[in-house]
Amino acid sequence: MKRGISPLVSWVLLIGFSVAAGILITQWAISIAQNVEFPEDKETYCNEVQLEFEDLCLSGDTAHINLKNNGAFTIKRLGLGRKTTSFGKEWCIYLIPSMEWIEPGTTTTDPIIFKAGTENGEYNQLGDTDCNSLTGGHNFIGGTVELLELEIIPWIKPGEEAIQCFEKGILLNITEDTINNQC
Repeated sequence: MKRGISPLVSWVLLIGFSVAAGILITQWAISIAQNVEFPEDKETYCNEVQLEFEDLCLSGDTAHINLKNNGAFTIKRLGLGRKTTSFGKEWCIYLIPSMEWIEPGTTTTDPIIFKAGTENGEYNQLGDTDCNSLTGGHNFIGGTVELLELEIIPWIKPGEEAIQCFEKGILLNITEDTINNQC
């Protein structure tokens, strides 16, 4: 009579070896992943950002902007700069609500809306003023102050720190061809 191990013991050994191999491979993969260093150079991340202008309409003291994200990172905020007939470049930060972040490959479903600000230059430096806190003031169209230029700077957050990608910004010279009057 031939002697060998029983089928039950062989299955137990097979499963035991598989589990042990899985644990070893998992621990190895975790140790390799912990040693991966992300680039500290912000330009490396910004090279993967591509924001495109889709549409702009002005309604009184409010600008409505639609944008498309063709880059690799989710855009979580925007720096909005404007130049008017009365003021040089003024800035505010548009904090996009988390449910409306501009994911890669998508177009904003709701327009980005920001107010004109007060006539005395309410916002002035990138990062100082939240666009959502502006209360209006003068009109973009038909008022004493007209919008001449709009600059949009995308912000990403690949890690813990938000990064503004100036070189990937959009600069719009406001003309009749740029504005869609159908708000």
